[in-house]
Amino acid sequence: MSYRTILAILSIAVVSASKLHAETQVYGVLTNTPDTPYWQSVQLGLREGAHAEQVDYYAQTLKNAEPNTVLTMCNSMLDRKPNILLVALPDSTALSTCFEKAQGLNIPVISIGDSDIQHGSENISSFVLTDHNEAAAIGASYIASTLGSNAEGTVIIPDTKENKLAVKSFTEKLMESAPSLEVLVSSPEELINVAPDIRAIISVDNSSILNAVSDQLSDSDVLILSIDNKADNPSLLANGKIHASVTPLPYLLGKRAMEHASQTINNDSIEEREEAFYIKPVLLTKQILDEGNDPMLEYVK
Repeated sequence: MSYRTILAILSIAVVSASKLHAETQVYGVLTNTPDTPYWQSVQLGLREGAHAEQVDYYAQTLKNAEPNTVLTMCNSMLDRKPNILLVALPDSTALSTCFEKAQGLNIPVISIGDSDIQHGSENISSFVLTDHNEAAAIGASYIASTLGSNAEGTVIIPDTKENKLAVKSFTEKLMESAPSLEVLVSSPEELINVAPDIRAIISVDNSSILNAVSDQLSDSDVLILSIDNKADNPSLLANGKIHASVTPLPYLLGKRAMEHASQTINNDSIEEREEAFYIKPVLLTKQILDEGNDPMLEYVK
């Protein structure tokens, strides 16, 4: 082999190695501190999703930080020029200028979970969200099928500002399946001793109410259904605090977000990108957990 041939091969190898290095994708992630089962699962999904996609990422965790601090950290992350920015925070309202900066740098932003910023932000490329309307439909179907389509009595739903849309959807779906049930949206503590013939109580993002009513009704036949992003539903089912839960899949939120991030930066056509991806929750009961046959249990982490 001639000297020139050897040089040519070495040159190709160096160029190929440089090109491979240049094409290595690095993702930036802003996420909530993993101090609850929900956020631990989100971060596990992000980590295993990145491994599956064979990408590197660096993460900044935030917990109860001042808006200016959150904004500074977001801007600092953009200064490192990630290929894409994933944001998994309970509140991203302070980051609108950071998202605008990201757009100017051609860095797509993906919002994960249930941030206060939803479809109104023109600087967010897409969203990976829990499907709360589907959660309402699953919960209503469970109550109707358990109590019967001709069941009569009262279903109590806590009045929470955070879940107006889910409550509305739940009520509509329940009325379709069991029209004789009356839905009251109020405080369970106020209604539990005065409402006629309580058949079910829903816990929606309020574990303190859940604990109170489950203790008070532990010996009754009142159904207690959790539709609660914050609750540790498998533990509540095992302890008999609730009869069933419509459980979000935060692990799948994180994992699918990483998959979607790769699809986004490898797709040159912005027009072909989806704006939102919804993750369907799963219905859990103690029996479902004990049998372990539901394929979606793989994502309950």
